[in-house]
Amino acid sequence: MKKVRIFLASSSEMAAERDAFRNFVSRENDRLHGRGIYLEIVQWESFSSHVSRDGKQVEYNKAICECDMAVFLFHRKAGKYTVEEFDTAVGHYREHGRPLIYTYFKGKREDVTEAAESDTGVADLKLFLKRVEEELKHYCTWFRDMNDLWCHFDPELNKFLSEKKKEPAGEDSAGKGNTITDIQGDGNVVVSNSDGTSISINITKS
Repeated sequence: MKKVRIFLASSSEMAAERDAFRNFVSRENDRLHGRGIYLEIVQWESFSSHVSRDGKQVEYNKAICECDMAVFLFHRKAGKYTVEEFDTAVGHYREHGRPLIYTYFKGKREDVTEAAESDTGVADLKLFLKRVEEELKHYCTWFRDMNDLWCHFDPELNKFLSEKKKEPAGEDSAGKGNTITDIQGDGNVVVSNSDGTSISINITKS
């Protein structure tokens, strides 16, 4: 089974959208199961609540670097930690080519650009949007509702999965190769591939 890890981030105002996105992915997993693919959503709610030695945000940032894709949702604010996670994803992408980063804004661009400066949350979002567009030369995607969001993301996901098909045999999304998973009897070794297939090799002493 090939696992594709998707980091999902947003400020608390987008909690309902995060839940809806997870539901979309869950239904997609039903379809992809027959192809040996599993989409794993990684978000802060997935982590244990115990005290972390270096702080939970360090764990979240580490998880981002282990993901294949990173999806960021925005509406009326750009939270401090969401921006930090975005910067972590960008830094790791520049160095390693992953995760692929997708930014989605709910509403219309003018809702942000024409908002009053007195609105602190929107002011921070304006600065973030300007930095992303001017420094990264990246133009964010705007969506009306969750169906619209999925219409934007679904083609990107299918394109990504098509590219994964072209990877050399024996490598999964984390770049791991074949592994010995079982030893049966005298000299029978079972080697499992990342695509779910396996071969049995008989090793005898001369």
